[in-house]
Amino acid sequence: MPESLRRIQSSIREVNKGYKYILWRRDNLTFHDFPMCYNFVAKALEYEWATGKNLQPWVQTLVSYEVLHNFGGFYFASNA
Repeated sequence: MPESLRRIQSSIREVNKGYKYILWRRDNLTFHDFPMCYNFVAKALEYEWATGKNLQPWVQTLVSYEVLHNFGGFYFASNA
């Protein structure tokens, strides 16, 4: 992770000490946490690996919406 994002991550944690912070990554995406989109995400990532086509924006959007739906909270996007 770039240093600029690490600083943002630390700042968010410092300001929101009472909140649970989860960084969703490929290795912790499970059907249990993402029952609505997990199968599509798994197929999209498999297709991406096989073809080299970038499906990350679609995957990220689906996962973000399901996180908000299941867990609530806030969503921040950064292009840093």
